[in-house]
Amino acid sequence: MTASGTTTDVGRIVIYSGGSVHGVASDKNGNRLSGGTVTVTTPNGSFFHRTITLDAKGRYRISGLAAGTYSIIVAAAENENVFMFPSEADKKSIYVNVGQDLELNLQTSE
Repeated sequence: MTASGTTTDVGRIVIYSGGSVHGVASDKNGNRLSGGTVTVTTPNGSFFHRTITLDAKGRYRISGLAAGTYSIIVAAAENENVFMFPSEADKKSIYVNVGQDLELNLQTSE
């Protein structure tokens, strides 16, 4: 706490830009998944979970990711149990660097 009219050296503050992952999701036949979901979680350590809905062309983008390792899972719209019981075939492990814009196309196994 500082008094009014005084200055306090708080040291060096560094702000890192977050990374992102984006791409197109399709089913095993190559058909784009409109309305499906992509979920990104941290496999260990701090809890992070973000799910987004694929657009009409099966595209997704998740931004603001801290550098680190994530699990990413794609699911068709009719598969509501993917977060609780994800198929290991549909789960990918990715590493996002500071400021990286990682392109990753995803495909379901079913």
